[in-house]
Amino acid sequence: MTRPIATRPVCVISGASGGFGLPVAVQMAAAGFDLVLINQDRERGMRAVEAVRAEVPRARVVHKCVDLASMSQVRRAAEQIASEFATVDVLFHIAATAVPRRASTEDAFERTLAVNYLAPFLLTQLLHDPLRAARQARVVMFSSLAERASSIEFDDMAFERGYSAHDGYGRSKLALVLFANELGRRWAHDGVTANCMNPGSAPTQLLADLWAGGWRPGGRPVLWRYWGRRVRRWLRALPRVVRHPRRALHNLRSSRYERAAAVAVRLATDPALAGVSGTQFIDDREVPSSPQSQDPALAARLWDVTVEMLSDYLPVTAIAR
Repeated sequence: MTRPIATRPVCVISGASGGFGLPVAVQMAAAGFDLVLINQDRERGMRAVEAVRAEVPRARVVHKCVDLASMSQVRRAAEQIASEFATVDVLFHIAATAVPRRASTEDAFERTLAVNYLAPFLLTQLLHDPLRAARQARVVMFSSLAERASSIEFDDMAFERGYSAHDGYGRSKLALVLFANELGRRWAHDGVTANCMNPGSAPTQLLADLWAGGWRPGGRPVLWRYWGRRVRRWLRALPRVVRHPRRALHNLRSSRYERAAAVAVRLATDPALAGVSGTQFIDDREVPSSPQSQDPALAARLWDVTVEMLSDYLPVTAIAR
């Protein structure tokens, strides 16, 4: 099947139906990108498509309904995208989950790791050819400060011992940052860069899931300092909330999402960042990720272990890369 010739750059976004993903989609459409939006719920996905078109009437947007916990669905979506688009210029990994109690997927993977790390790894690998064809493609991962208090346990990748919502989430985000750093090293010769974006805090379903899973900031100094600053900022906004509660809360959420989206779009489009890999941005500032996430030996080992875990879904060419 002959692939179409792209006339505009293409951006693929997982988790674009709400939260931080939707404003990223709107801003990328406004920047002239054709969009492929990936999420699990078809109805929410179509609402996101309509929301983008309402803001950018000429936007070209397609939606792929994919359960990121299912590696077979991820593979099918990647094959569809690769057949429909000659290039993928930007790939955003925004979708994330946190489950209160440990759960296994149909592939026998721990669910949080599957959605937050294994699915991005597999999707990126399967889109290698259109990413390389773009010549200067960029992959942007949404990270989290939770990775700083985490570790990779290679003898328990299924997290069968001592699971908690926060620890499962933190481990998956550490794996994602390690993947970004290793991807930038391994695919540099293909013109593909990879960087991380920490969007900060905002009222999202993910935060509610972490809280429901028993996570509390006490005992985690790095996270507590980070959240403490955010809580103080929200407290300063309380007078506006009291006077106009619904409007103020909407504005607080919207402004946070919009600011984070602008930073993510900068990572994806700023000419000054062409060829740059291995960075993490928080609030438009470059901030180093944790020391363990910058360990090249750990990143290389994780890459090899992940390839083995996903060998049933990866082509031989990907396994050899």
